[in-house]
Amino acid sequence: MCEYCWMKVGSPQIWNEKVETGIKLMKGVYEFDEIGGNLHPQLDDYNLQDCFFEEYEPFFDEKVSAAQDMAERTCFIHFQNMTEDERYSAVAHYDGIWRKE
Repeated sequence: MCEYCWMKVGSPQIWNEKVETGIKLMKGVYEFDEIGGNLHPQLDDYNLQDCFFEEYEPFFDEKVSAAQDMAERTCFIHFQNMTEDERYSAVAHYDGIWRKE
């Protein structure tokens, strides 16, 4: 995660049900692939603006298991329904940049 990217958007620290669920779904994605699998551009490269969540487009051409595909798609759909600040909060929290008090 890019701490500078998080700071550049105002260092959001939102904690709500969407953020908490987003963090849990991210954990599920990273259980399959340490660099975020097909969500690498969003989760690892910190492309969390709305335009990166318009439509699910797998990043890699390689086949993944049905379980990994489900984890990635579920996370993507959940992140689509979050605000940008919620997305930045979730990824930054997951990466340890900020902690809920």
